[in-house]
Amino acid sequence: MSSPASSAAAGGPASARAAGVPSGGMSAPGGLRLFALVFGAFLGVAILKWGNPVILEAQIPMPRDLAEWLQQPWPSRLAAPLLRSGYTVFAVCHVSQPDATVQEIFADVQRGIRFIRAHAAEHDVRADRIGVTGGSAGGHLSLLLATRGDAGQPNAADPVERQPSTVQAVAIFYPVTDLLDLGTSTENLHDGGAPKSFRKAFGPTVTNLPAWTNIATALSPALHDLRGLPPTLIPHGLADTLTPPEQTERFARRAQGA
Repeated sequence: MSSPASSAAAGGPASARAAGVPSGGMSAPGGLRLFALVFGAFLGVAILKWGNPVILEAQIPMPRDLAEWLQQPWPSRLAAPLLRSGYTVFAVCHVSQPDATVQEIFADVQRGIRFIRAHAAEHDVRADRIGVTGGSAGGHLSLLLATRGDAGQPNAADPVERQPSTVQAVAIFYPVTDLLDLGTSTENLHDGGAPKSFRKAFGPTVTNLPAWTNIATALSPALHDLRGLPPTLIPHGLADTLTPPEQTERFARRAQGA
């Protein structure tokens, strides 16, 4: 769902095309790592909006205890292990609800990937080795990048818009993958419509069932062509009732059958 809510995790993970992200990417002379990884779409955090990333390249020391860890800014807390492994981490914070619809948010996330790719050389990362991660809403948006990333607009006046929004690896947590079939989710009113707590998030036409069908199809990673899906890992707690693990299991079956 497009929500920052965490799921309750219990039991083992369900995964789609399980493939680990490289522990440090490819090395260049001088030990430089050439793999960019994007932390995507943690709602409620306003770093920069509209596709402008925060670049985290400094090595961050391991905190001595939990109190010290909690005092660090959230990107540092999340990125520190990756930075120590040699990744370059781009923290992208998109425009969020209620200022934008989910459709607009996804366009913003795509812009973030294009921006990073357009400036890859400045940060010594390879534009063809970008991975993405996020949880819940961030997982949903990340998986949309994997299934709906495009080649960009070669003739665009804005050089950023000429860049692809595709990604080469995905490692996410408990995403919604099929908005047309919410299954056993506590958000399902069983009326064929949008998740009950998030109807305004999809725009004013969401109450029109044919319009919702079109919106939901476009925003459902499981309903897109999965034949070109990059390596994808999805841990999903079995006790999740907001976004039940059947969402990931269904995506995995479709991905494996593509």
